[in-house]
Amino acid sequence: MFVLDTALHSTIHFDVIIAGAGIIGLSLALELRREGLAVAIFDAAEPGHGASHAAAGMLAARDPEMPKALLPLTIASAEMFPDFVHSLKSSGVDIDFQQHGTLVFHESENPSIGIRLNEVELCCIEPELIMNGNAVSLLVEDVVDPRSLTMAAMVSAFRAGITLFAFEAIQSVLRKEDSSLEVVTEKGRYRTHKFVNCAGAWANEVTDVNVPARPIKGHMISLKSKHPFSLRHVVRTPEAYMVPRKNGSIVIGATVEDVGFDASVDPATIEQLWSSAVKYVPELRGAEMTESWIGFRPGSPDKLPIMGATGPEDCFVATGHYRNGILLAPLTAKIMVDLLLHKEPSIDISAFSPQRFK
Repeated sequence: MFVLDTALHSTIHFDVIIAGAGIIGLSLALELRREGLAVAIFDAAEPGHGASHAAAGMLAARDPEMPKALLPLTIASAEMFPDFVHSLKSSGVDIDFQQHGTLVFHESENPSIGIRLNEVELCCIEPELIMNGNAVSLLVEDVVDPRSLTMAAMVSAFRAGITLFAFEAIQSVLRKEDSSLEVVTEKGRYRTHKFVNCAGAWANEVTDVNVPARPIKGHMISLKSKHPFSLRHVVRTPEAYMVPRKNGSIVIGATVEDVGFDASVDPATIEQLWSSAVKYVPELRGAEMTESWIGFRPGSPDKLPIMGATGPEDCFVATGHYRNGILLAPLTAKIMVDLLLHKEPSIDISAFSPQRFK
């Protein structure tokens, strides 16, 4: 549905070519299209089936583990998210976006964030949860199902006239004598005025516009209770997190493994995730596992995003979002559009410049 024949389109000039059809690349493409630009996206695999497909979708803007340099971006992007979701409603895709909040289980007795709850208060809002001696606080946070969000973005991109090339990896980008850029793929060559590397954990593989992005593997599972059961809030514990979906399933994750592109699913790790969830929600002991999978988060050496100009003139990169790619998608799109149009971004991104690795 989204794939165009290379032979027919290899001579077309685009205003912007983007590598990577995850939520970052799709969001940027939609913003550029609203500016009236001709945009093409290339993905080495099936669009939308990378890190975006594997993510949990927690919009944890004020996570205590969030790097301080990133907080202005995560908070601003979280505020943009309801409007971002609304902008994709015309796709006709039912986006699973929930605003019930998050319950955070702390090993400390004095949690620094949220509203502290006692055992009675917790039981009133989530009867199936047990505290296990932890302190619990309630945070105002949203959550989205990344698969429905990404599908809505893909449909919106198709309807907006954005060209998507699936299963076609971009190998290099060359500056030509006429000041245009030549994007070289395994199947052909394409001309563009500007190029943006949004290839996530694979961003290091685009010659001349590469950055030190690397995959951080994470295991996840999805469970569905055999009995009537409802968990409304996202739950974050020291061992794992649980994310309810509208279809009644609960997504549990996630490990953090710096092991390269190892796509194997380890049964022992899956069992450990399940056991961690049962510790707080005993009802899940008899649940059915409907899916297990791994994803490759786009990491960077300092665990901060990489956004800005790099490589030949008019080439840019937006990757390294690590655990926050879904959350940061709407703001990243706005920032990158400003950079491509030679405008000053509304928020300071100097800490995320690719030049810091030179």
